[in-house]
Amino acid sequence: MPFAVLLREALGLSCKRRHKTAPTVDPKLIREVSRIGVNISHLSRWLNTMTAAGHLANIDAIVVLSHLVAIERALGQLACKPALKT
Repeated sequence: MPFAVLLREALGLSCKRRHKTAPTVDPKLIREVSRIGVNISHLSRWLNTMTAAGHLANIDAIVVLSHLVAIERALGQLACKPALKT
């Protein structure tokens, strides 16, 4: 917490804020979402590399779409799983 905030609270110039605690999430879910994020990053990097090299016309849109559909399906499966740790 910044010193200025502590000083204001000590002098009674501001109210203490109550922070909600974040729910505990299953570590497996976090790993799956992270894995999907890595896949999106790889796809983005590949598209940027192809565009920078001037090979945009050579990109197979079907391949890109198939990867995006796979990512969408994986996210859909994760949405059906319980997120909170039990």
